[in-house]
Amino acid sequence: MIAYHSRNNLPLSADQICIKNGVEKSEWQLFHEQVEKTRKLGEGAFGEVWEGTLSLGVFRGRIPVAIKTLHSSAISTDERIKFLREANLMLKLNHPTETDRVKYCSDIASGLAYLEMMCVIHRDVAARNCLLGEEETVKLSDFGLSLLGIEYREKHMKNVPIRWLAPETLKGGRYSTKTDVWSFGVTMWEIFSDGAHPYGDIEDNREIRHGVLEQRLKLNDPIGMPAEILEVMHGCLLFQAELRPPFHELAKTLEIQKDARLRKNRLSAILHGILHI
Repeated sequence: MIAYHSRNNLPLSADQICIKNGVEKSEWQLFHEQVEKTRKLGEGAFGEVWEGTLSLGVFRGRIPVAIKTLHSSAISTDERIKFLREANLMLKLNHPTETDRVKYCSDIASGLAYLEMMCVIHRDVAARNCLLGEEETVKLSDFGLSLLGIEYREKHMKNVPIRWLAPETLKGGRYSTKTDVWSFGVTMWEIFSDGAHPYGDIEDNREIRHGVLEQRLKLNDPIGMPAEILEVMHGCLLFQAELRPPFHELAKTLEIQKDARLRKNRLSAILHGILHI
């Protein structure tokens, strides 16, 4: 609307006041009609917290949000400033989006596909060993346990990351590219679970070992993980090693999923720009 009045030199009122240089709405600024409160979660001396939804437009739909409000009266200037400072801090925090997470998984799978091609077993695939570099690119690190070969059997299973190990490793100390695939599945779970600890509600590693080997303990599906990515993760966590997909297939599948989301995001941005001209 601002661009329309400014471009056409149309007055805003009967006083013939025109916009010369309009100030565009910042990306973080919302219209009141975009936000809908559904249920009050809590209340304090200075305001309320509500569960609600935020409309992101025709093409992106609505997402669940928490809404913090100030009471309209009896609030000092200092309290209002404190509230705005908190909001300003939140603006600086950029939580990974679905597209970001899919890209992280794609980057890791690509690196592991290279190791697979070079006949290298990483043996310690986990989120803690993935580094986020320039342009949000994820790189594998910590090759201290890596071995050259197709398969390796470890006789002394001490101080090993139980929660990331495949059943055949837990049972007989056997490592292969397929055991790396299992660990990658757990890493995918970590990425979509905000870095949560696998089987975090169980402290005893022996209980985890027995549960995985008896096929009665499985990772819960992360909230918000897209169905296509969930299918990939489930394939990585198949009990029988020979049924797990190779990394070159995983890398290709995840790259397709990543590219599809990037195209969708670019299209949404273009349409968003068109609709707001």
